[in-house]
Amino acid sequence: EWLGGRRHGTRRKRMGEICEELQETLERDFRNGDRRKRTFDHDRTYLSILKELFSDCFADEIDEAFWNSWVRTEGRRLDRNLFDVSKYLSKVLTFACSKKYILRKPKIHNPDKPKKEVETYSPGQIREYLEHADPVLRDLIIIGAECGLRPKENREMRWDFVRITKGAVFVSFPDWFEKRGQGREIQVSEHAAEILRRRFKGRTGPCVFPSPQDEHKPLSDVMLSRLWRRMLKRLNRERIKDGRKPLPAGIKFHWLRHSFFTQALTEAKQPLATVAAYGGNSPKILFDRYLAKDAAKTKAVASAVQLRLGDEEE
Repeated sequence: EWLGGRRHGTRRKRMGEICEELQETLERDFRNGDRRKRTFDHDRTYLSILKELFSDCFADEIDEAFWNSWVRTEGRRLDRNLFDVSKYLSKVLTFACSKKYILRKPKIHNPDKPKKEVETYSPGQIREYLEHADPVLRDLIIIGAECGLRPKENREMRWDFVRITKGAVFVSFPDWFEKRGQGREIQVSEHAAEILRRRFKGRTGPCVFPSPQDEHKPLSDVMLSRLWRRMLKRLNRERIKDGRKPLPAGIKFHWLRHSFFTQALTEAKQPLATVAAYGGNSPKILFDRYLAKDAAKTKAVASAVQLRLGDEEE
């Protein structure tokens, strides 16, 4: 606690107090327009859960040993997945460290079972989806598969994000819109550029994909799911008619993003750092999910020299 002759002691605070302080900060960001309502509501819900679980604990008492012990005892009694608990506990401890309530942020791991293998679509499957999709969904599928956008980034894209030039089309996502809070600009593919140019000529509101009920609002997640299910229903009818097996239940629109990363990293052999920056994701997460399980695939990151992955150099 002594650095250079000057005392830097921690101001001990309980987790309940820190959660309330963080919630006030998030409320201020929401009022200023720097946070989306859906994200803010989700954050508020899990901060209230953390207050119930760890309210009486001092922040500087929570370390790796405390977390592992809590997972084995209290955590396993909860009727919920612990992924979000670990995620928001880590956020609160990051906030506590920034406020000097703790001297070091502990590593809070996700205790849930590992996820299944990443689900992807082949180019043939995507072409099959395009043949049976409505026009709006067809455009969304092409942009999702060729640009790797998250479903929310895709369907809620606004015209003030889009910059159309003679040679290319660029999309700039602001910080407040991004999941990780870090804005980025991408150049879209040729097919996606054609879609955006065509939609720009017939635009009627601020959204690239407006809601059928209100042109000033973006296409909702419910409507996207409805279009996706309608497409699968048409496709399965044709497959059964041709004597083929219907598609398995549970396939998702989001897997188009997985297909983009798989294509870029393992087939096109693009540098990991470049793909991560383009997709707005963490290089470590992409490496663990798409490359680390197959040693032969790590050649795709040969050009990402000195890239830090966790505590190691790759």
